Amino acid sequence: MEQRMEAIGEIAIILAPDDKGLVTVFGIPAARRLILLALQLGLKEIHIIGRVKSLRPVLSDLVPLERFHPVDNPASLGQVVERLALPDQQRVLAMKANYIVDQGSLTQLIEAGNHSGLYFMEAKENKAEGLYLTAPSSLVSIIQHLWSSSPHFPIPDEAHPVVGMDGLPYVLERGEAQAKIAEDRLMKAQAAKTRKNDGFLARHLSRPISRFISGRLAHTPATPNQITMGGVIIGMTGAVFFSQPGYWHHLVGSLLFLLCIIVDGVDGEVARLKLQETPLGHRLDIITDNFVHLAVFAGIALGLYHDSGDPVYFWILGVLVGGFGLCGIAVYQCISRRSTEELRWSGSAVRIMDMLNNRDFAYILVALALVQRLQWFLIGAAIGTYLFALALWMARYYEKRVAADWACHLTVLSGLIRKIFLRAGDFLKSYFSGRKFTRYG
Repeated sequence: MEQRMEAIGEIAIILAPDDKGLVTVFGIPAARRLILLALQLGLKEIHIIGRVKSLRPVLSDLVPLERFHPVDNPASLGQVVERLALPDQQRVLAMKANYIVDQGSLTQLIEAGNHSGLYFMEAKENKAEGLYLTAPSSLVSIIQHLWSSSPHFPIPDEAHPVVGMDGLPYVLERGEAQAKIAEDRLMKAQAAKTRKNDGFLARHLSRPISRFISGRLAHTPATPNQITMGGVIIGMTGAVFFSQPGYWHHLVGSLLFLLCIIVDGVDGEVARLKLQETPLGHRLDIITDNFVHLAVFAGIALGLYHDSGDPVYFWILGVLVGGFGLCGIAVYQCISRRSTEELRWSGSAVRIMDMLNNRDFAYILVALALVQRLQWFLIGAAIGTYLFALALWMARYYEKRVAADWACHLTVLSGLIRKIFLRAGDFLKSYFSGRKFTRYG
């Protein structure tokens, strides 16, 4: 993200001609949401221009006081921009404080702005409103337009439109009455973002349930980490049920594990809705997921042993634990050690990692518990861990091989070009050294 910000600049202008930026969406004022999104995307210099007195109390912990610029008359906007002394090559993100947008849409606008020109993302309901990515030379006219919301603002022909996700950005023109609409659109945008990585059952069954829960928890003081720990408790309770003998214990255990998987989606959804995503929360989610999975597998093995008395299930569990260890090593070597930019170009590794996000296996576990075939799941998981680690290593080896081949080709090509220039230089040197030139004048 730092490289991207170097290309477009690190400045955002949030215009506040009124107090509509104080309208809360999922408990967060709209203006604060915009600033949190801008900070997440790496924009470090954010200026608030307009009627800022009411915004200072809710934004001063995010924006230094010297970057609040009080303006009552739109005729003064040009003077404020002039005082900012923005470099001509700078790229500035301009938007109003009452806009609601998701991280995906804002990222699309920023990525499009890697190229020169004016970029805009219009609100569907009001074409006069929108987010703009522009050079300082056009900034004054754009923020004057945003202040007045004039439908007659002539967007230059060379301006590039960027489409947001699921009706975003959304403009809170009528205050609290529209907050629920904005929340629904944020939920839809989030659903669109996770749809491509979810399995069929998770997409049509788990996600509707998790979004129903998330939409309500996002209005409470509950934090994503607290929800994560609640999911751990549910999952560990399921592991205890699995470890007991008997059909009903195993069935209840599978249902509790399915609920744990649904809650595992809730914590991430709430974190995105409340803009509370943190590296610590991400690591906690991964660690607790693996901890619960191991506990569930151990509980299944113990429960099958109690039912049959056959110690072979402990051997299968040992093989499974070894596979988990190999998966951890493979993920570290092929994913964790690589930079974000490397992973961006590593399609195969990303696709394999997406397999971990497929939660449909929880439904398979419930189905096998119904027909008393949990041993199939245990054996399949033991084999699957090794196949996953092997696939990740093979993908990494293939990418290295392709990169090495390209490096070899480039080396040969550069050597050939060097030889051509050297030969051409030798020829020109010998040619001109044997000629006599007549000097005129």
